[in-house]
Amino acid sequence: VRIDKMNHKLGLSAVEMLPKSALVLHMQAICRELELGSPELIVNAIQKMNIVMKAIPGMETFIRMVCQKVVGNEEAKMSKTGARTKRSVEGVRKVLPTLDRWKKDLVASERRKRFERDLIKVLEQRSGEMKERFQPFLLSEDSTGYNIILDEIRTLVSTEAYLVDSRKNEKKTEEF
Repeated sequence: VRIDKMNHKLGLSAVEMLPKSALVLHMQAICRELELGSPELIVNAIQKMNIVMKAIPGMETFIRMVCQKVVGNEEAKMSKTGARTKRSVEGVRKVLPTLDRWKKDLVASERRKRFERDLIKVLEQRSGEMKERFQPFLLSEDSTGYNIILDEIRTLVSTEAYLVDSRKNEKKTEEF
């Protein structure tokens, strides 16, 4: 009954009056357009297309919001109707370089974290200590962790300077 009502509403009763050859041509054209090997697959393919088409407004909203966040409100506005405008395409294109830059920054951040871990290992070996206080820093970038590392580096540098000065003074003493 529901299908009959829909057929009546859409005026599909006229399909029954079409010649068989016309129906065959239309079915073949539909299958070619949808790249289907059998007319039996048409309904399923169209149902999937409907699902995708209904999701497009939500995707456009998401894209618009991302563009506005990345590029700025004025430069990334897309039309409210969802129509593709030159301005909206430009807004999306402006986002891509920023996203690429962010990706590179993330990679660089990971490299810095590896460097920090390696530096901590070197400092621990150099000072002969396996300090547990460094471990929480490995996962966070809080200033306390950085201060601990900087303090250790300052200590090592001043120790090294002291040793160099001591050697110089010993040499001067021997020469005297």
